[in-house]
Amino acid sequence: MFWPVVAYLRSMLARHRVDLALLIAVAIAYAGVAQCGYIWDDDDYVTRNSHLRTSAGLVNIWTKLGATPQYYPLVFTTFWIEYQLWGLNPLGFHLVNVGLHALTTLMLYRLLRVLGVEWPWFAALLFAVHPVHVESVAWVTERKNVLSALFYVWSARVFLTCWGRGIENNSPAAWWRGEGFRYDRYAAATGLFVAALLSKSVTASLPAALLVCAWWRGGRLARPLVLAVTPWLLLGAASGALTSYVERQVVLATGDEFQWTFVERLIIASKAVWFYLGKLLWPAPLVFFYPRFNIDPTVLANWVPLAAIVLLLTLGAIFRGQIGRAPLAAALFFGGTLFPALGFVNVYPMRYSFVADHFQYLASLGPICLVAGGLSRLIDGLVAKWSSRGQQLLRGAVLLWPAFLIGLVIARVPAYTNAERLYLTTLRDNPAAETASMNLGVIYYDRGDLERARASFADCIRVNPCPEGHHGLPEMAAKNGMYGDAVEHLRHCLAIIPRHDRAWALLSTCHQELGNSPAAVEAIRRAVAVAPNQSEHRAQLFRQLVKSGRTDLAIEELRIGLQQFPNSAELAFLEGSMQMVLENDEAARLALLRCIQVAPSHVQAHFNLAKLARARGDRVLAKRLLARVLELDPQHAEAAAALDALQSTD
Repeated sequence: MFWPVVAYLRSMLARHRVDLALLIAVAIAYAGVAQCGYIWDDDDYVTRNSHLRTSAGLVNIWTKLGATPQYYPLVFTTFWIEYQLWGLNPLGFHLVNVGLHALTTLMLYRLLRVLGVEWPWFAALLFAVHPVHVESVAWVTERKNVLSALFYVWSARVFLTCWGRGIENNSPAAWWRGEGFRYDRYAAATGLFVAALLSKSVTASLPAALLVCAWWRGGRLARPLVLAVTPWLLLGAASGALTSYVERQVVLATGDEFQWTFVERLIIASKAVWFYLGKLLWPAPLVFFYPRFNIDPTVLANWVPLAAIVLLLTLGAIFRGQIGRAPLAAALFFGGTLFPALGFVNVYPMRYSFVADHFQYLASLGPICLVAGGLSRLIDGLVAKWSSRGQQLLRGAVLLWPAFLIGLVIARVPAYTNAERLYLTTLRDNPAAETASMNLGVIYYDRGDLERARASFADCIRVNPCPEGHHGLPEMAAKNGMYGDAVEHLRHCLAIIPRHDRAWALLSTCHQELGNSPAAVEAIRRAVAVAPNQSEHRAQLFRQLVKSGRTDLAIEELRIGLQQFPNSAELAFLEGSMQMVLENDEAARLALLRCIQVAPSHVQAHFNLAKLARARGDRVLAKRLLARVLELDPQHAEAAAALDALQSTD
């Protein structure tokens, strides 16, 4: 009985030795994520995301634009499931990211084998352990990268089996001609593609990538293939349009920071392409916020990257008969997959940096596969001239490169241990990263280390008179009750950046605390004028008008705000509160219910609904609502007292 088991295990190991080696490489490289916590944006995605807490939140993830920072419902569904399993323990979220990256690597190996990429194991290994991917794997928020990549590669792999006859005969040419089409597999591949789009819309490039692969393998685009990917192109275009809308209207990738001309965007894109290639070849230093490029069109040197791209693409097209189609195909894949992050469409992180490591997670496959194929041919050519001992040494030496990359990954992962370490590491390599200085200031302030907080905010202002830096000092002063000092800081800030809406909003708060209601109202009106798409400014304007005794005008402004932002939880709550004051109980109830539909964890909305229920004699509902308030906020003294009063009279 023992030896058959051993034989079976040996057979399994022999068949899956590459899979096992890839998994071991990923495990070694990313073992350090066990010490990683939460960093930038993880609060919006996970730690403070109330939609992960309830079943109603899961529904909102799928049905309400703006319920989550971006409309990637599959990503937030995985977060929802994990929250139910282990709460906010970061270890679980990080291990899932590593697991998804490992599964993508295994699926990629199988895909590359079918596509006929030379040394598919080596290409998959480079993808698995390349340091530019640490940002995607070790950052919880980038679940959208690792999850979408798995569906992307899986979809492509299933799509290849739609033409079963070509695959079974190991004849790529037959595949590209569309022989033996399988509609069931096409439906499965389409479902996986939709899952990829629902995880991150950058995967919309998959049908174009398949066309590029078809041209690379066969030199032409067969009609069956074009027909098969056409619906995918339409799905991808719709997904991209939706993401672009969300970036503008929800993420707010608009405003003065994004007002680049088309010529400037061309310069950004061309420099970004070379930047990403450079990081693939030499991944050091890796920085969370890279310095911005100089994009002045009058500087002749800024046009060199674009000219080089045009020249190389032209040469690749002209000499494809001599050098093969692979270089041009890799370039088209790389540029096409990168396109959404090259600056032609607004992406919110570009207000801080034009490039980021996680932008090339999928795109890196093009250059990686080209390098693997080229190295394979080079090694095979050299091996033919060497002795058997020399052949083994040469092939073994190839593994030194991924081993070196694993070392770089191990060294990079600790930067993601926590937000403070990430920002300190960023400032070490990019001292001009004003956002890192600003965020460090916030961390120190929250910790009570005011001197280091002031120093960080001052560094931010010294490097760049940006809104974030100038906002930090007055915000810190205001939180400490030093409203006069905060007003002086804000006046200096607004003299430099007059369209800084958050500064106007904070100035309004400070004036109100100082008893200057007219100035408070005027300041918040300026915030609304500067950023009319921010519902919180409308809510603050309503509050300031109420405090100043101008109730009629406050109601009118609230009406305008509700017309503009019908899905704003805070405006709905304010409407409900106002209707309660006016004793319009039914209107108040409906408004508060709208608030809870948008924000299921809104404590005060639940409490006000409980007061309404109690007033109309519905004690059962009132107790249920008060219990919900205490579930959301166990320290809510009024709710506890009200619930005790109801229970004592039962």
